[in-house]
Amino acid sequence: MCLISKKRLVCLVVCSVVWGLAAAPAKAGEGDVKVDVEVELESAFTDNVLHLSEERLREFSQTDGPGQRFDDFESKSDLATSLAAAVDVRRRLAGKRDLSAGISLVYTAHLRNRVRDYLEIELPLSWELTRDDRIKLTGSWIPSRIKKRLKVEVGGADVFRKGDFSQIEVELEWKHHFNKLFSLEVSVAARSREFGGDLSARDLVGYSSSLAGEWKPIKWLTLSLELEVAEIETDTELDGAVEEDRSYRTAEIGPGVEVKVPMGFRIKLGASYRLKDYTTSERLDLTRHRRTDELSVWELEVSRKVASGVVVTLFVEGTRNRSDRDDPNSESDEEGYEETTFGFSVSAEF
Repeated sequence: MCLISKKRLVCLVVCSVVWGLAAAPAKAGEGDVKVDVEVELESAFTDNVLHLSEERLREFSQTDGPGQRFDDFESKSDLATSLAAAVDVRRRLAGKRDLSAGISLVYTAHLRNRVRDYLEIELPLSWELTRDDRIKLTGSWIPSRIKKRLKVEVGGADVFRKGDFSQIEVELEWKHHFNKLFSLEVSVAARSREFGGDLSARDLVGYSSSLAGEWKPIKWLTLSLELEVAEIETDTELDGAVEEDRSYRTAEIGPGVEVKVPMGFRIKLGASYRLKDYTTSERLDLTRHRRTDELSVWELEVSRKVASGVVVTLFVEGTRNRSDRDDPNSESDEEGYEETTFGFSVSAEF
């Protein structure tokens, strides 16, 4: 199952970039081309890298039976370090509007579980239609990343295959500034994830749409709210006489607040709450039929500009996932888990 081939996605975005920068109409007041470069280093520790329930955490150290699902993984916790480099080319159009295109490379390495290292490539294209309206098209590609080891039935026995996947995502955003105090952003996105081989039934296509607003009632305070709905479709597979369908829908709300405080610090506090409903109509699928999961996340960030173009950020995040289903035979990340993450990032613009 594939939404769009990798070659076609890259070709689409690159051609749009070239056309936009080369064929934009020249008008009076058009400025020069400017190149911006940004580099960011982020390091974060997590105490539950695979999103395991308490029961699965106890099985992690086993070397046979259920423990086979954790082959290639060295630790339940890990330190992930990401290095991102982005180049953005902007061309000034008439009316003090910008047309920009860029590329971003993000490589994430793990201290203990090196099998989880991966590369992500992004190609953004942004066009300011007016001084108050901007549209942005972003294509992203993950060539290869492991989810975990996933269970498949081979010859009547359960085995755990290495769950490597590739993913493509395309997102289109429109943002409008009503005034200096209030802005609104609407976005739609589609993504395709492919496992292939014995795990092809887990391939998915997903669609989402979101609405986000920001309001600055006073100079040092920003309030935000985001709403998002998504639908994920997968193929079905037989588990004995039961037809399993992992498709689901989600609805999420996320409020946030940002405060500027003395000495140049910014404090951000955010939260989100998501409902996940499985859509299978197979009554014998006891793991997913008429099931709802709840995911709640809170996060705190403190950042400060320490030099021209250089920002340092400290952050901590807590996640709690709960399900109305309790099936001892279900996948390790399909039901309740808790995770705490904390770390720092340093970004520099040139």
